[in-house]
Amino acid sequence: MLTLHRTTLTILSTLFLVTLICHAPVSAQETIYSSDIAGRVSPTEEQRPLLQDILERNQSDLTAILIRNGIDPNNSTPVATKIYRASGALSALGKRTRGELTEILDPEQMQIYDQIAKEVEQRIRDAVKFVGRGDASELK
Repeated sequence: MLTLHRTTLTILSTLFLVTLICHAPVSAQETIYSSDIAGRVSPTEEQRPLLQDILERNQSDLTAILIRNGIDPNNSTPVATKIYRASGALSALGKRTRGELTEILDPEQMQIYDQIAKEVEQRIRDAVKFVGRGDASELK
């Protein structure tokens, strides 16, 4: 179980990069995966539509990955084994997202992005639920 715990925490480090692309309008429900990238990085008028396109596309992709792996995007306590199962797709999405953001954000904005990443990572770590020792039902 300790190995699964460590592995899952490593995966959460990757997951936080993916979750950063999530954004929610004021009227939408906030979740542990939500962050206000567009508001906090203060995009220029030129960056705004590009950023919005990335955020919308990646939000859709993240939601699909979570649902495909049995993770409710609105659940505030994701199960670690389910996140582990989704780790490959989440890692790929995180790399793609970061690459896209690097193309449009300046170094100062990327520093803000990195700070948000740390905040989201901690929020997910605090919320993740580890199943009891010997309970493999979540892996099925």
